[in-house]
Amino acid sequence: MIYPNNFEDKIGFNQVIEKLKHNCLSSLGQKRVDSIKMQTRYDLIKVYIDQVAELKYLLETTDDFPEDNFY
Repeated sequence: MIYPNNFEDKIGFNQVIEKLKHNCLSSLGQKRVDSIKMQTRYDLIKVYIDQVAELKYLLETTDDFPEDNFY
């Protein structure tokens, strides 16, 4: 499917990216956020969702997981 050039603005994707950049602890993190692009491939979206679910599970179930000061 072809999306219009301003689709990311219309759905607020760019605002999310800016908020992520604002919360980065280093310039390396900001560069990583700059490389994030909207994804339309289902198989990749599924992988990313699974990764987030795994991290969420670790944060919720592990008391000694280092959850701060990621650089």
